[in-house]
Amino acid sequence: MTNQEILNSDELSLPKIRTNDNFVEFATTVINDYLNIIKQFDREENIFIEKNWNSIDFLCGKLVKSIEEYYNGYISKSFDLFSQGIEEIKKFLWIPKEDGAKHMGIINLYKIRPNKNSLKINAAGMFHIPFHQREMSKSYRFSIPGFPCLYLGDSIYTCWEELTRIRKGFSVSRFEIQDSLLNIVDISILSKHMGNFYIELQEANLQNKTSQIINNHIVSWPLKALCYIKTKTHFEFKPEYIIPQHLMQWVRLNNEHIDGIKYNSTKIENSFFNSFEDHINYAFPVKNISDKGLCSDLKSKIKVTEPIHFNNKIDLRKKLKVRQCSKDHIINYSMQCSKRILMVGKSKTVYWNSIFGELEEQLIKKTAKKLE
Repeated sequence: MTNQEILNSDELSLPKIRTNDNFVEFATTVINDYLNIIKQFDREENIFIEKNWNSIDFLCGKLVKSIEEYYNGYISKSFDLFSQGIEEIKKFLWIPKEDGAKHMGIINLYKIRPNKNSLKINAAGMFHIPFHQREMSKSYRFSIPGFPCLYLGDSIYTCWEELTRIRKGFSVSRFEIQDSLLNIVDISILSKHMGNFYIELQEANLQNKTSQIINNHIVSWPLKALCYIKTKTHFEFKPEYIIPQHLMQWVRLNNEHIDGIKYNSTKIENSFFNSFEDHINYAFPVKNISDKGLCSDLKSKIKVTEPIHFNNKIDLRKKLKVRQCSKDHIINYSMQCSKRILMVGKSKTVYWNSIFGELEEQLIKKTAKKLE
């Protein structure tokens, strides 16, 4: 197998779908398949893997053991094992400031909040769950029950899918983030991106950059894999959440250096094309704890617009008038909207001409401000 074929292989594809009711056995199989196939890399990647094999094997062992101890009822021990594994490969997690990576400038993100009763929700109401209402914080993939976080998506469409395609009655705001102010653990780059990107960078004679990006992905893959297992049941306990919730707790413990997590949605199936990063979510845990109100640290770093209230029914097949991206939108948009494609059934629509693009244009025209 070529390196590109390995990156595009079933063994390294994500998200994973459980094929075994025994979660511990399934997670162990996923990790073992990974360890076997990465031995087939050649050239620079093979040299890198041999050099870092002990760290890779150490991480895999700690992650599997962490899940086992969680099942044994030793939650604290489970997290300690997880932390030991992550600390071993922390430098490969793409934490921007520590890696010295180039910053992207201003990032536009979005949040949808259900609002079927047309309540008067303001910008503050679009932020994280207030401290005095923390009982509303449920258990989700990157959510610790009772601990407020601010969850944002890279597009209104991503947010809409995360809310299981809410049909009507919601409020939506745009959030503006200065990338240089935030350190983010990035687990959003998947093997499906790497396979094609690997060839593109090689053709552009950027082999050094290729190695750095590919190598980071290879080492961090076990963490990504155990964070991206689709839930199998609708029961209260979801073992698929063990590792991602541990990651959130680890971020919280390292909050002097890390602000949040950047990750892929597991609910969307290739609706966008021509994009290196599609369907991205961000989770920012609160830092400065209070009895009530909102986190002062997040308020100081993240701006938000007043929301738009949308009460019509979402109809993906509605034909909107073809529109040109405004100059301001192109400058401020995190991606080139003219190249983003939305799949509706078997037909393709330019994202900018969809209802989601229309709402985003309205929000781009609104001024984002810091909350008082």
